[in-house]
Amino acid sequence: MRLLGKLILTFTVLAFLPLLLMAGMLLATQRAQLMDAGREHVRCLAGGLGQRVDFLLERTIEQVEQLAASHYLAQGLAAAGRAYDRLQEEAIREMLLARDGVWTAGAGHAQAELVRQCLDSAAATALKSFQRVAPDRYAEIILTDRAGALYAATNVTTDYYQADEEWWQRAYAGGRGATFIGRIGFDQSAAAFTLDVALPVRDESGNVVGVLKVCHAVNALFDLIRDLRVGETGGADLVDAQGRAVFTGGDRSQPVRFDQPTIQEMRSLAQGVFVRQLTGREDQHVVGFARLASTQEGGRAPVPGGPWFALISQSAAEVYAPSRRALFWSLLILALPVAGLILLAVYLDKRLVEPIRALHWASE
Repeated sequence: MRLLGKLILTFTVLAFLPLLLMAGMLLATQRAQLMDAGREHVRCLAGGLGQRVDFLLERTIEQVEQLAASHYLAQGLAAAGRAYDRLQEEAIREMLLARDGVWTAGAGHAQAELVRQCLDSAAATALKSFQRVAPDRYAEIILTDRAGALYAATNVTTDYYQADEEWWQRAYAGGRGATFIGRIGFDQSAAAFTLDVALPVRDESGNVVGVLKVCHAVNALFDLIRDLRVGETGGADLVDAQGRAVFTGGDRSQPVRFDQPTIQEMRSLAQGVFVRQLTGREDQHVVGFARLASTQEGGRAPVPGGPWFALISQSAAEVYAPSRRALFWSLLILALPVAGLILLAVYLDKRLVEPIRALHWASE
C-alpha cells in the first residue's frame, strides 16, 4: 500500500476512533452487567428454593398438627395417663423400663401382647390411615402417653419407653409442650433416613397428654432439592447455621462445605450470593443462599443448629459462559466495521490512487 493509501486508511480509522472507543467502554460495562446478571440468576434461584422449602416445612408442621389435634387420640391418651395418677414418678419409670425390657427381648408371649396393643389398636389404625396418605413420605408414626410409654405406632419400634429420647423430651418440654424438628439421621425402626417432627398432644383444657412423632423419609420430603439441576454443574443443598450439611441434592458425593468467614457472612444476611473456591472443590463456584425463616428461633419450624439455608451452587465457569459468548459475539460484530474500513482503504487505493499515479507517470 502506497503512502496515499496509508493516509486514507489512517484518516478513515481516526474518523471512526471515537466510535470504537465508545464501543469498547460499552463492552466493558456490558461485561460487568452480564456477570452480575449471572450471579443474580443464581441468587434468585436460591431465593425461590428457600421459599419452597419454607412452605414445605410449614405445611409439614401443619399436617402433623392436624393429626395431633385429633380428639379421639387425645381422649385415649388422657385415659391412659390416668393410670399413673396414684403412682410416684420413679415407680412409673421402673414399670415402663420393665416393659421396655420385655419389648426389646424380641420374643415371648408378653412381648407379642405389647406389640399387639400398640400396633393393632384403634389409635394405631388412625395413625396408619394417616400414613397411607403419603406412604413414601411418612416412614413411621409414633404416639406416646404423657409418661413416654408407647401408646400406638405404625411400625414395631426399637424401644417401648421413649421418655429418654431427645425428641420426646423436647416436644414434651416438662409438660408445657413444644414443636421439635430433629436432625436428619438413620432411623433403625423405620429403616430409612428421616427427619423427625414431634408435637405435643393436648386435651380440651390444653394439658399435654402425650407426644406424637412423625418420621419423614427425607428423599421423599426433599425431592425438590434432590431432583434440582442447574446446568451441568449446579445443584441444591441444605446447610445449617454452622455450615454442616443437612441434605445434599443430586448425585454429588460430597456436600458443599464452607469456612467460618463464609458462614458468618451468610448468617448476617437473609439472602445473597458470593463467588469463591469452596472447601473440597477445585474450581470457583457461584453460590446463592437464602435463609429459611421457618427454621430460625421463633419460626414455624425451629430446628437444632438453625436457621437452615437453602443453597444453589454452580461452577463459575458455567455461570459466566453465556456472558462470555455474548461478549465474543459483540467483539466480533465490532471487528467487522474495522475489517470493512481496511478493505475500503485497499479498495480506494486501487480505484482512486492508482489511476492518479498512472496519469502522473504519463505526464512525465
